[in-house]
Amino acid sequence: MGPGCYNGGFTHCFPFIGILAGSDAINAFVKAIPKVIMNGLNICGGLLPAVGMAMLLKLLWDKKIYAFFFLGFVMVAYLKLPLIALAVLGAIIAVMIAQRDYQLSQLTKKVNAAPAAAAPAGSAGNLDAEEEDFFDE
Repeated sequence: MGPGCYNGGFTHCFPFIGILAGSDAINAFVKAIPKVIMNGLNICGGLLPAVGMAMLLKLLWDKKIYAFFFLGFVMVAYLKLPLIALAVLGAIIAVMIAQRDYQLSQLTKKVNAAPAAAAPAGSAGNLDAEEEDFFDE
């Protein structure tokens, strides 16, 4: 009997007892909770979106994307842009960045392939030595 039994007991027994007792008994139980505790629970419920956002930011935060996060925040908070419109705008920006990165990678491949094809076979080592000398200075 490990911790799984306790977890299963709590997640299954309380709903079962609530259904067994009926809605009138549950309403009486909720009304019996003091107002101070209910106010505290309401405040905690209001903080849940902020906690969820903080957890997401902790997982996803990257110095490359912070500007997009704040841009989205400003658009929602101050421009009253709906979240669906913000999601579509974010998808458009993501596609544009992906296309730009693909074009840059293709351009880099072409630039790297062109000197190798134009240079004689033995000069690749000279190029590496020149780059090394340049960066050592």
